[in-house]
Amino acid sequence: MKEFALANARWFVLRFLLDQRCFSERWHQVTEETAVKHVSREFGDCDRKAAGRGLSQLVAQGLVCVKKKHYGTHVWLNHTRLDEVKRMLLAPP
Repeated sequence: MKEFALANARWFVLRFLLDQRCFSERWHQVTEETAVKHVSREFGDCDRKAAGRGLSQLVAQGLVCVKKKHYGTHVWLNHTRLDEVKRMLLAPP
């Protein structure tokens, strides 16, 4: 069950970043905290811990980029791997 929740969390995080058009470090990005809060609030079956773990797995896979700034950690989709992200979103969790 936990693996299913984690797969859902990864899918919801990718969908949120794609919906928000978070494609580049320079122009479109959101803070990690905002992404996790939104995903856990928007989709009831995904809690904050699962969303945070899902986001960290996506960072480890290289699908999501991360940069620490003095006012928070910012995340955005890796624009070189958008085709892979879209393929993952077309296959529901």
